[in-house]
Order: sequence, then C-alpha cells, then structure tokens
Amino acid sequence: FAYAKPVVAFMDGITMGGGVGISGPARLRVATPNTRLAMPESGIGLFPDVGGGWFLSRLRGRLGQYLALTGARLDGAECVWAGLATHYLPVEGLSEAKARIIAGEVPEAVLDALSATPPAPALAEHAADIARLFASDRLEDILAALEVDGGPFAARTLATIRTKSPTTCKVALRQLAASLALPDFAANMAMEYRIGARVLMLPDFAEGVRAVIIDKDNAPAWNPARPQEGAVTLITLNRPKALNALNSQVCAELVAAFAAFEADDTQGCAVLTGSGEKAFAAGADIKEMADKPAADFFLQDFFADWQARLVKTTRKPWIAAVNGFALGGGCELAMMADFILAADTAKFGQPEIKLGVAPGMGG
Repeated sequence: FAYAKPVVAFMDGITMGGGVGISGPARLRVATPNTRLAMPESGIGLFPDVGGGWFLSRLRGRLGQYLALTGARLDGAECVWAGLATHYLPVEGLSEAKARIIAGEVPEAVLDALSATPPAPALAEHAADIARLFASDRLEDILAALEVDGGPFAARTLATIRTKSPTTCKVALRQLAASLALPDFAANMAMEYRIGARVLMLPDFAEGVRAVIIDKDNAPAWNPARPQEGAVTLITLNRPKALNALNSQVCAELVAAFAAFEADDTQGCAVLTGSGEKAFAAGADIKEMADKPAADFFLQDFFADWQARLVKTTRKPWIAAVNGFALGGGCELAMMADFILAADTAKFGQPEIKLGVAPGMGG
C-alpha cells in the first residue's frame, strides 16, 4: 500500500491464504479463468490473517464475512465482480502482458489493452442472500438466519460453516468489524499479529492442522464444538480489604478455579477480576512473606503450583478485567491473560524495586 512503484499480481491459479496476503496489496491484480481465490483458514482453526481483515471487511454486501466463515473459492470472474481483482485476462494473454511490462510499457495501460470481459459471476446470483444472511457480526445470529431461510444456498452454506472452528469463526467476525475502524493497513497487520499470537495457543489450530494437513481425515474435534458452548466463567479475587493481595490461599483457589474452568467443556472463556473498586490485585501479600525467613520462602516456591498448573495448562482464552491497582504480582497476573481490559481507573506498576527485589512471576 505504501510502495511507490506499481506492483502487478498475476493470480493465475490457486491464490489462497498467504497468496491473497501478497496479492491483495498490489495496485494491479490480474485474474484469469484459472484463478481460485479463497481465505480457508477457518477450516484449520485459524482466522483470515495476512491482511484478510483489511481486504475482506471492505468488500460490499457482507461478502467478506461470507468468505471468512465459509472459505468459499472465487473464480476469476467472481474476483473481478467482488473487487479483489482489477483486470481479467485470458491465459494466453499473460505472456504478452508480462513481456510488455518488462519492456517498460506502463503496466496499467498494458492490462487495460489486453483485458477481456469476464463471464457472468455465479456468486452474484446470491449477493442479496449473502447481505441478508450475514448481516450480523454474531456467529449465532448468522447460523440462525441460515437455518430459518432453509433454501438450497442457505442449507449448503450452513452445512459448510458447521464444519469450521466455531471459535475462529467468531474471531474472524470480530476481526473484520474491528478492522473497519482502523486507520490504515499497518494498523490492521498489527492487530492481526496480536490475534495470531493468541489463536495459535488455542487447541483448534493444532487440531485443524492435524485433521486437514497431517492425518487428512477431515474430521476435526473442535473445542468447543458448537458456538453455544462458549459460556463465560467469572473468577473474582475476593480480598477487597487487602486490595486483593495474593497470598498462598488465594493462589491455591485461583489455580483450582482455572482448573475447573479448563475441564468444563461448556465454558469457552474466563474473566478474572478483582473485588471492590480499588484494586484488581495489589501484588503478593507482603504480610504473609514477612512471617517467613527468606530461605524458607524461596524453598517453598510461592508460585510453583501457580506456574505449573495455571499458566502452563490453561489453553482456553481468558480475560483480565482490571479496575484500580494492578501492581507487582497483580500486574504480572494480568499480563498472563490473553486479553486485558483496563478501566479508566486502572493503574499498572512493578514496584518491587522499592522492596529490594526484582519483578517476579514473569515480570
């Protein structure tokens, strides 16, 4: 998008995933009768990355949401119709186009001269259906609309989406909605980097790769298997008088709560917050530490169970909802979350140096 010289992408054949990522930013995008373009990531528990949020969210008539959820393949004529291609060339014209561009002719003028009129795009017949059925940014609403419609196109589409990862379908819808508010492509890519860092840690990506690429049984066991199973667990640090400071009892209860959340297949996400208005968690409980010799404290390894069972075994996404102080261990606990929601009163800090110690727990 920022490169000054014109870039021409000849999309002659399969153009999927990363192929869309490198062709999409090109100023000139050439489709042919051989073009098969798709963003099929939802089938392996991933989301339409490499710029997919930017390209798909800006297609008219909710076509981007349809492509993101179904992984549908567009031919060359449909790419031109959708705006994903700027030109349509017969295959036999590619060699001449490339030769003339290499010889120094203006690329756009060459492509304009050699372009042919594409055939009628088959998907255009369903444009109104797509706009209506995919009008919502909630996966449950889209599935419900497809079920109620009941027509052949809706039935085929519903069956396709039900084979995809419910989690990453939801992520994709949120991704496309968020991308529309971003100022430029670079900001979109930064957002997708953050999403990727989280989604790759979820079980669906490994399961999708296994089912589609490694074992090729095409029978992924998504977790959760249905979008309605993604209920939310609320976990509250409940020591408001102590600013929710973390002592051994709180740590043990926190580990137990996260273990129960991880084992419950009906729960898709957890929200961790602090009781009261003053603090999320004001760090480790210094009073508990003060009663023990330093050697005994370190031999006990205050955070061993926490690190072994909470951090390493919690695969489902969880959110730290921070209101007030998140200091020391409380700050580090929040940073372990997949997503951090900070109220306007949130204050993060690592004040351990004032006590003569370094930040711990990953600080």
